[in-house]
Amino acid sequence: MASLPSPENQQEQLDEITVIQSIFPDNFTPVDLDNHPHIYQVAIQPTLSHPVKLQAEYTNNTSTGTTKSEIVKLSYLSPMHLEVILTPNYPSSSPPKFIIKCSWLTNSHLAELCHQLDNLWKDQFGMVVVFTWVNFLQTEALPHLGLTDALPLMPGGGPPTSESRGISETSSDLEYTIRELVTFNAKQEEIIFFQTIQECPVCFSDKIGREMLRLSCRHYLCKDCAGQHCLVKIKEGNVVSLNCTERGCKTPYRPEEIKQVVSPDYFARWEEKMIESNPNALYCPRCERLAKKDDEKLARCGSCFYSFCPICQSSYHPVTPCFEGITQEDLTDFMKAGDDKGNRRQQLMQQMQQKASLILIQKCAMACPGCGVPIQKDGGCNKMTCQNCNAFFCFCCRQIVSGYEHFSQEGSTCTLWSDEILNQWARQMQAVVEVRERPRLEGENPKEVVFRLCPHCRVQCVKIDNNNHILCWSCGHHFCFLCGKHVKNSASHFSKSGCPQHSTESPVKNENGKQKQQHRTSRPNAAPQARQEEMFGFNAGDYLDDDDFDD
Repeated sequence: MASLPSPENQQEQLDEITVIQSIFPDNFTPVDLDNHPHIYQVAIQPTLSHPVKLQAEYTNNTSTGTTKSEIVKLSYLSPMHLEVILTPNYPSSSPPKFIIKCSWLTNSHLAELCHQLDNLWKDQFGMVVVFTWVNFLQTEALPHLGLTDALPLMPGGGPPTSESRGISETSSDLEYTIRELVTFNAKQEEIIFFQTIQECPVCFSDKIGREMLRLSCRHYLCKDCAGQHCLVKIKEGNVVSLNCTERGCKTPYRPEEIKQVVSPDYFARWEEKMIESNPNALYCPRCERLAKKDDEKLARCGSCFYSFCPICQSSYHPVTPCFEGITQEDLTDFMKAGDDKGNRRQQLMQQMQQKASLILIQKCAMACPGCGVPIQKDGGCNKMTCQNCNAFFCFCCRQIVSGYEHFSQEGSTCTLWSDEILNQWARQMQAVVEVRERPRLEGENPKEVVFRLCPHCRVQCVKIDNNNHILCWSCGHHFCFLCGKHVKNSASHFSKSGCPQHSTESPVKNENGKQKQQHRTSRPNAAPQARQEEMFGFNAGDYLDDDDFDD
């Protein structure tokens, strides 16, 4: 059994949890408050005194070196997540353990924040410190890192550090991370505006923000005044001049803004006139509503907040070209075709898409050895499944396989997992095992610990005490340790399925009474086993039941 906190420490821990939960009710997420140690998570949105410039570092394929590209200014950043594990001796003699996760900080920045949290504990030794940590991350983290004006992004968070408690969730595809941050910023601005009182600059009446029409230029007016303004322009047929009424601002109304203040009939008339007269108007490829083209590479839809490329209609990609292998002459012809009559532009689009698809297939895909259909690997292990003929084959050697034995045969050079996947898994497991699971297992023999794979995300989860209701530390999936089924309602599952919620399950034993060696052919091969033992001191695969691998 893991050691329990003293009554004094237990009371101070519960009091601190109550305070944190009351101050941050919408951002507090209990992970495990029923067992020891207590684990919970706080979502912390940093406070910005002024907008921050988002910068992305990327390797330019057409030149050498690394360049910086300023993308956009943000007034709000998505929350970072602080996961807290209250150790038995906290707060009397040891600090809580923690993990910081963030999608817009580099690994080196997160390592510095972890070091600073350690220093804050030293300053408050013997006292509760989590609120101090949360307040620091919310108000002082960016000034401490010198990131109040510019925020650099690096693929995957940049070079890894020795600090396992800071986990950068920045995607290796920086364009994806940028889109997520831009979308969060736009939604947050809308929320703040709608909740506050505003004065209409036209009729000077005070109204709550949700009764105002806020334009993309951030100017606004009440919906009554905006409706009258739109109706006049639509009746005149002068939809191109339907712009913001603020002096000196020529920002046009967006489709979703006009739809809020006019009837469906007038909105349909506006759409017809707009497509005919405005070259910057186009339909959003996601929601099929009218969107606005900001420049030659960026268009934004105010209805679904989708940022996309006006040329190829795909997601916004400021760095990579629209179509790989397409010449500049092709793009020039395509852009000029917008002024032509008929469907020449659509035909050129189809031709470029077909050409780009063939180049991508040749570069990234392989032919299924069973039916010949091109297949692209997007993740997971090297055992591939063809969606066309359901054939199983090896991604390394392209041979048809029936199971996982192929990857463990003597003399085989094929591995089940690539080094990239193993390194990513190892970093995640190291952070979780060393920071979260080790406090649970203090005083226990690791050989007696029983693991089971989460049926949802397939990571290893440890059974704590005698509780068979398992909460996956990775994806938050609830499942039963005994049968592996998803648990939607704890009382319903354990009363009807025949599985007891609490039981003293022991490792499977063979006929001689010795612990049975658990294995299955789908188990990772020797390379990841050695890596597990090197990192964690034991191979977690040795303590998995065969049923853990059932689909």
